[in-house]
Parts: sequence; C-alpha cells; structure tokens
Amino acid sequence: MIQYLFMGNEQTHPLHETDKNIIDSLITKKTPEDLDYINLARLINRYTNFPGEIEIKNDIEKILNFWKITKNELFSKTKIIWSKSFRPSNTNKDLVGSGLIPQIEFYLPNFSSTNKCFLIHQTLKS
Repeated sequence: MIQYLFMGNEQTHPLHETDKNIIDSLITKKTPEDLDYINLARLINRYTNFPGEIEIKNDIEKILNFWKITKNELFSKTKIIWSKSFRPSNTNKDLVGSGLIPQIEFYLPNFSSTNKCFLIHQTLKS
C-alpha cells in the first residue's frame, strides 16, 4: 500500500468535505456497486496530482486494498461500466466539477466533441 507523506505546501481541495463524505461511505462497502467504482475512480483522478489531501489519498489506498482491486483494474472496470451506457441517477451534484468532464474524456476518448457535450448535458439534465 502506498502511504502519502506530508510534503509541505499542502492544500485543501475545494471539494474536500463532499469528497470526504463519499470516501467515508466507500470505505465500509463490502460489495461495491457501479456508482461506488465510478466515485472511487473519479476521486483518484481528482487527487492523484493534487498537492495535499494526504488523508484522502491514504483512504483511497485503503479502499482499493479493502476491495482487493488495483487502480488499473478499477479503471478497466469503470471503463466497461461507462461503455454500457451507465448514467448516474440523482447523483449529478456529486459528479459536477472536476469529476465529470475528465472522466468522459478518459473513458470515452473516441467520442466526438459534440457527443461529449451531449452526454454532459444529458447527465446534468437527469
């Protein structure tokens, strides 16, 4: 397990409180659902290069270990979930911000810009 250490110049992410609540809900899930995998993957994307949030980064590692899944396996799994027309329901507020658009770019790189815009619009509309 990777342990992140305090490096100085630490920052608190603007979505820390919301993300910490999501992390706290994931850390106890024995059987994660599709949305749980999606949430963990987007949080990994959000915090990987963020300067700070050591506690959240360590919690992400704990969840991966608890679920017995690697980051690569998680990203492969979420790519399959998104490709099967997964659409979050009643969770759009959690996916807005730095989570939704990078995920669409990462998981659907071959979609045209028009299709990506349509997908974002449909997701936020529902």
